[in-house]
Amino acid sequence: MIDTEKYKGHTPAEEWDDIVYADNYLSIFLNDATIMATDLDRRLMAAAPLLLAEVKRLREIEQEWLMMWASLEELNLVADVRENMALHGFAFMEEEE
Repeated sequence: MIDTEKYKGHTPAEEWDDIVYADNYLSIFLNDATIMATDLDRRLMAAAPLLLAEVKRLREIEQEWLMMWASLEELNLVADVRENMALHGFAFMEEEE
């Protein structure tokens, strides 16, 4: 699991085009564009491959859970599983209609 707290305070994406020069910002050259970024922004960019790998890993887990849940539905065991999970402290989000 990646500690995302260490990236708090990075420049929001919607502000990237607005920064021409500011204190604590350095130039980064991407393709034909020059982008101004803080040290924190650069660390976040460097971590992008790790963050992408984490997203992919979590999507795989989500797919496994969805397949498992579908199997439980086919076996009519969803109510039993929900009850057991609730007994062990798991709180379900309210389902949207």
